[in-house]
Amino acid sequence: MKSFRLAIFTAMAALASVSAALAAPATVTTNVNVRSGPSQQTAVVDVLQAGTRVDAQCDSSGWCQVNYGRVSGWVSAAYVSLGGVSMNPKPPQPQPVPVPVPGNGGGWFPGNPGPGPGNGGGWNPGNGNGGWNPGWPQPPRPQPQPPRPQPPVYEDAGACFFSERNMRGRSFCLDQGETMDSLPRGWNDAIRSVQVFGGARVDLCSDQFQYGACVTLRSDTPRLRGQIDSQASSVDVY
Repeated sequence: MKSFRLAIFTAMAALASVSAALAAPATVTTNVNVRSGPSQQTAVVDVLQAGTRVDAQCDSSGWCQVNYGRVSGWVSAAYVSLGGVSMNPKPPQPQPVPVPVPGNGGGWFPGNPGPGPGNGGGWNPGNGNGGWNPGWPQPPRPQPQPPRPQPPVYEDAGACFFSERNMRGRSFCLDQGETMDSLPRGWNDAIRSVQVFGGARVDLCSDQFQYGACVTLRSDTPRLRGQIDSQASSVDVY
């Protein structure tokens, strides 16, 4: 029996060493939730701040298992940078192809043939910038137009929650479709301002599981109203 237990312990130690060897130093690129498993349906166990250094092991499922201190959990690979390289790089953007524009210079002018000595064609000096030109006046080139202002583009819809007014202090973010029936440690009765992006909506409630006094937010709210300011215990982003 003792030899069997020793073999089990040795196998577990070897597996842990292999997993640690596959992990690599990485950086969290934004405030992100740490979950108990590689899915948005699993529980949130902690919140990492942007710039936190972790050991990460990522796979093709789009999730990374991270270790920091004595805490271990799962984070979306979109928010993890391994050695300065994002795990979710943006594709290269197509570049415009220049269109050649014909010149407006001099050249051979065919003229109008006729019996007279002076109306039979000849050399035309043109209009200045070289090349063969049939002699017609060229239309003016269109002037470049200033770029039109574009509306803001969001990669995702969701909301970020802050411990101070005017979107300052500590923060964490949720994607659209995520719910916290009970806020994690350090955040119960601590939310004072909310940033909403990508057309999402947010319900803040004073009790767990979206009970009690609730308010709905559709845009950035730098100062929460008195009934929910520092009173929220559950959050729903949809």
